[in-house]
Amino acid sequence: MVRQIEIYDLEQKKVVHERVIGRSFLLFLYRQHSFTARMIRFLLCENSLMSRLFGFWQKLPLSKRWIAHFVKDYDVDMTITEKKEYRSFNDFFTRKLKPDARPIGKGEVIAFADARYLFYNTIDQYEPLRIKGQEYTLKTFLGDSECAKKYKSGSIVIARLAPQDYHRFHAPISGKIEKSYAISGKYDSVSPLALRSYPEVLFHNKRHLIEINSPKIGPYLLIIVGALNVASIKLTYTSPEITQGQELGYFSFGGSTVVLITMRRLTFYPELTDQTQKSRETFVNHGTALI
Repeated sequence: MVRQIEIYDLEQKKVVHERVIGRSFLLFLYRQHSFTARMIRFLLCENSLMSRLFGFWQKLPLSKRWIAHFVKDYDVDMTITEKKEYRSFNDFFTRKLKPDARPIGKGEVIAFADARYLFYNTIDQYEPLRIKGQEYTLKTFLGDSECAKKYKSGSIVIARLAPQDYHRFHAPISGKIEKSYAISGKYDSVSPLALRSYPEVLFHNKRHLIEINSPKIGPYLLIIVGALNVASIKLTYTSPEITQGQELGYFSFGGSTVVLITMRRLTFYPELTDQTQKSRETFVNHGTALI
């Protein structure tokens, strides 16, 4: 019996169970080692065509029929969204929130998405790095050996967005964008149901890296990671100068992840790191102060 995914809800101050979209299918895909499961994983996760086709369908007007059922089944709060009517399911999925829906907290670093977070004050606490060797894995993840050396002693925050979440991501700290590039990869699921069997998934998915220099904490990275059925990663900033809380981009349909890596070692609030030490993600709204 596969245990349920426990999430600590920071706002409610309690542990809740996550309802996983396509749970049975994900268990088959990542827990079964049959030839059929391997072939389906290959077709879905290593072939961008499937994600593009799925993304195309989500943009068709016909797909908006799914919105009402989705909102009801996954208790999506529509009172905080800018629009109430959508042209397609993808139009709904990439929805914006009202300007006052996510107040920016007074913190040196803020949560950069509505997501389920893991917090590590030191980057080598992250289990896949311990398993495979820090420098090699960071080099693979960042696509640059020199970049991996620069950041290997900092902190790391992993934010997982479920399909029912608001899917825009924001700047955790003000600064200037120094570098931005895409890294090719696969389209595996980033659900804990997949990561428990394949913890290295995060490091070989398609992703986009943004390096930012902040006057407050120095250089940091945002790595935008695609996943199963994520048709695209769209960056929306227009200037290299960014401010804390500013929207930087969004994902089209699918679960996805944003990773923050800092060169300077940070100390996050104990309430956050304590949950990570229990192997439990913490749900945090965008704008919440993290340190």
